[in-house]
Amino acid sequence: MVRRRSKTAPGPPRFAGLDPGKEGYICVVDERCRIRAMWALPYLENRIDYVALEKLFRAMKVANVRLLFLEEAHAFPREAPNYAFTNGAGYGAICMALAISKISYEVKKAEQWKRDAGIPVPKVTKAVLPPKPSTKAALKKWNAECKKVRDKRSRVVKKRRKDLSRAKAQALQPGYDFRISPRAKTPHDGKCEAFLLAREAWKQARRIRDDHGHY
Repeated sequence: MVRRRSKTAPGPPRFAGLDPGKEGYICVVDERCRIRAMWALPYLENRIDYVALEKLFRAMKVANVRLLFLEEAHAFPREAPNYAFTNGAGYGAICMALAISKISYEVKKAEQWKRDAGIPVPKVTKAVLPPKPSTKAALKKWNAECKKVRDKRSRVVKKRRKDLSRAKAQALQPGYDFRISPRAKTPHDGKCEAFLLAREAWKQARRIRDDHGHY
């Protein structure tokens, strides 16, 4: 006699990673760290879709997602105020939706989880600023030039960090297509970092299982 699984019985454990932001993604992996699902964060124009997000997390709870790693969001010093506000509102909505859906999650700083994932810190030369002028009239122009130099270095650091995340994800999942579309030439950094976050959640859950015998 074949015994059927109860409709209320949980399935095999799953683990997830979430890279926040307008181009962010959610990745779900199984017990063997194979990618089972990859979703873009639902957005309506420049605002996160709260209803769709809550439904997505409830479906993840039904799919038995045991642990989710969420990258901590923060505003950058030279970021536009409206962009920082939109990101903050979206990040708060993500935390609230996770709490309502009762999915266990941990917030991880980017530097922390990338270090744990074995992603090295990019080596970028220090920004060389022009000499400070002695007159007040030239000070405004000097500040503008310094801002350009710092912004250029920040863009280089950000790009190299994304490149390292792409390389790491492709090395771990060589058979998975991380591109956002068939026309894209490079893997999408949101997909790659969501997978790497999910992998870190999976690693932590395995350590708990090995120590206590269960997830």
